[in-house]
This record gives sequence, structure tokens and C-alpha cells, in this order.
Amino acid sequence: GLLSQRFRLSAKRYLQTSSKIRWKGVSVQADGVRKGLREAMGHEMSLMVNVCIALSAFEMVEDGGRQSVWEALAGNEHLRALRLLFVSGDEVTWIAHNLVQKLEVLELWYGTLGESGARALASQPSGRLQELVLGSCDVEGPVADVLFASSQGIEDDKQNRNLRLVEGLDALTLSLCPLRDDGMLALSTLRLPRLRKLVLERCEFGDQGLSELRVDHLPNLAELALIKNRISTRSATVLSEFCSMAHRLRTLQLSWNRLGDDGVSFLPSSKLVSLDLRHCSITEKGCRVLAESKTLECINLCGNRMVEGYSLASGEGLRSLTELRLDNCKVADKGAFAIANGQLSRLRYLSLRGSLISETGVSALAQGNLPSLRTIVLQGNLNTVNAECMLKDNLRSLKRVIVSSTR
Repeated sequence: GLLSQRFRLSAKRYLQTSSKIRWKGVSVQADGVRKGLREAMGHEMSLMVNVCIALSAFEMVEDGGRQSVWEALAGNEHLRALRLLFVSGDEVTWIAHNLVQKLEVLELWYGTLGESGARALASQPSGRLQELVLGSCDVEGPVADVLFASSQGIEDDKQNRNLRLVEGLDALTLSLCPLRDDGMLALSTLRLPRLRKLVLERCEFGDQGLSELRVDHLPNLAELALIKNRISTRSATVLSEFCSMAHRLRTLQLSWNRLGDDGVSFLPSSKLVSLDLRHCSITEKGCRVLAESKTLECINLCGNRMVEGYSLASGEGLRSLTELRLDNCKVADKGAFAIANGQLSRLRYLSLRGSLISETGVSALAQGNLPSLRTIVLQGNLNTVNAECMLKDNLRSLKRVIVSSTR
């Protein structure tokens, strides 16, 4: 990788290698780039090497130095993961033809795929690549149609022997890629028989785009993240049908969508194990619905200001809950008392950061029915100076207390 002296980019942030390799710096001249890459990539490394190339560094590199980057990447037999920034469509085409078959993870950020780059990626046969991440790329319109084009006859290939690159992925992440309705329609036509994790973050498709997502094309999906995509309460029915038909779905992230209480009505009938509803306008009414779930082990309700916690704690269904996050909620001492005396005997991790809890609430937690609790977070609460001693003296299983007092 290259580091720009102009912006003083951190090596730790942009270059990850095995612990045996130490970064010593790379000259921005052609000879220095060539020598530095030989030194960095010529060693016996672990199975995963992450290399990041920033545009700010390329601005200071001669043509010969830039060509050396691609030659070094192509010649490295140990390269398994690659993260690139600011790549062009021609460079994506080169990566597709020369690198992608030996990679396990490919991340492209702030790039311009273009139809040529998308076609080059989509046309490659399924190989070693397991995860593809596209961040802030032009995945919309014609580019989406090309990238998510299905193989001929794939519906009849039950053993998935003729899959193309995207169709053979285990994990697909699209972040800050404006799919909107046409992009979601293109994605919905693609059959992804091996996909276990799908992340769509800030893709702007809304309720209409969500309705295009087809469960029958995602038979092995176990983790779905739909973060900040303008999904509203109107999608409650769509979410209910999706979760009931996605038999292997266990983790669902819907944070930063205005779902409201009606938007979580599908949960009791699902088999979800982990649920993320941060900043989704949930109140105690929605918590009563969550409390009916018998399978949930992890719940994240951070940022839902009207959540007080007592509906979750008193519910009969959440006896398997091991992790509960209620940061910046309206828990206060009343909610803390409910959590302490509720049905959460298996709870191992509890986060109540900035939840208006005083020393009275801390005392209730210390005396409560939390025999399995290992970690508790109480940062940003009121008058909790003695919280750590109080909690550890009474909760024998507690290993870690994170507290900071604000008066």
C-alpha cells in the first residue's frame, strides 16, 4: 500500500499484514514504490493480507510507480484480501481479470465501476471469492443491471455448478450505494444460493425497494442488515412475510429506520436470535411485542428515547436473552429496578449508557436477579461514583464494570 505524506495517513488504518511485518514507509517515486512493494509482499505472510491504495497517494506517483502497484499485486501468491479506494472502471476491469480469482475478500470504496467494470466482475466464474464490499460506488441503473445479471440456466442448476462471481458469494455488502427502486429490482432478480450475509446500508430504496427483495432467491440467508434505508411502518407486512419465509434468518439489523411500534409486529412469529433496532422510534408498546419472542438472545434498542425497559424485563418470552443494549433510552431508576427483578437470569451483557440511572437504580441492579451478568456499562449516568464497588460486591459473576460519573 501507499501512504500519502500530504495527508499523513496512518499505516495502522490502511495497511494490515501479519504481525511479523513491520511498516517502514514507502517512497512515492517509482523506484521506491517498486522496492517497498517487493519488501512488503515478498515475505511469507498469513493467509490474509489487506492492501489499501489511496487516491491521494496516487496523485504523487509516477506512471511507472502506479504500474508497479498492479504488477506487485498480481505477483503476490499470498494475497487473499484486498481493499482499494478511488478505483476507476478500467482498474476494476483489470482486477476482475487478474486478481479476483485468488482473492477471498474484495472491498472497493469510493470507486466508479461503470458498465465495463461491472460487466468484468459479473462475468467472472465463481471461485475463491467469498465476500464482496462495494462502498459509495455507482451501483445503480445500467450498472446494477449488468452487475446483478443472472447466469443462463441457473434456475435449473440445483447443484450450483455454473455460478458466476456475484452468485457464488457468501457475503455481499453495499454501503452508500444508491440502489433505489431500479437497483433493488435488479438485485431481486439475482439468485444467490450461497449468500449467508447481506448488508444494505444507506442505499435509499425505501418501502417500495424493500418489497422487491425475494426470499426464494436467498435460501441460505442467515444475516440481513437494512440500515438507514428510509423503511417505515408501512413495511411491517413485508418484513413479516420475509422473516416467516426466510427459515435460516437469525440476525436482523433495521437500525435508523422509522419503523415505529407497528413495524415490529412480525417479531413474535420469527426465529430471530439477534435484533438491532437502534433509532427506530420504538416505545414501550413495541417492547411488549419484543418481550413475546422466545428465541431472541441479543437486543439492541439504543437511541429509542421512549423505551423504559420494564416491558422487556417482565416479559415471559425473553428468558434466553444474553445481551441487552438500552443506551440513551428513558430507563431511569424505574427501568433499572424492573431489569433487576425481571426474568433475565441468563443476561450476560447489559449496556445502559446515558439512561438517566442514579445510585438508587445501581443499587437495585446490584441486588437484583442477574446471576449470569458478566459486563455492565453505565457511562453517562447520574451519581454512579460507587457503582463499581457496589455491583462487584453483590454480583459474583460480574467481571467488568464500565462507569463514568456525570454530575
